[in-house]
Amino acid sequence: MFPLNTKILCVDDYPIIRRKMIENLQSLGFKGPFLEASSAEEAISSLDKEQKTESPVGIVFSDWNMPGEGGLKILDHMRQRTHYDSTPFILITSLSYDPKMMKALRMGITSFLPKPWAIEDLKERLEDAWLKHMASKKKTA
Repeated sequence: MFPLNTKILCVDDYPIIRRKMIENLQSLGFKGPFLEASSAEEAISSLDKEQKTESPVGIVFSDWNMPGEGGLKILDHMRQRTHYDSTPFILITSLSYDPKMMKALRMGITSFLPKPWAIEDLKERLEDAWLKHMASKKKTA
């Protein structure tokens, strides 16, 4: 599992959703730091800023649909940067199916998390993301 002090970015246009995510992550033992963004633009700015620090963002949870650009814009930005090209990215969506889901998979999404989610779903997605993350590290080593 991810280190409990992993820097986590939560992106959603609704503050209550970001707060619920952080509370759920804390209940799973994560200490953060936790970063919040209310838009794709704000998230990209935060990622770029954090990339220059000693501990960049280690996991991103992002809403799919937000005013302006959505989660796929953030994912595209990350996958074009060497530093974030394998960072776990979990897309949060209330959609049961969208044709764009295949595009998200091709772009390198780690997982989808349904909205609303149960803490067990969140834990399962984190465990899966950790396994995928470790597998990608082995491929590049």
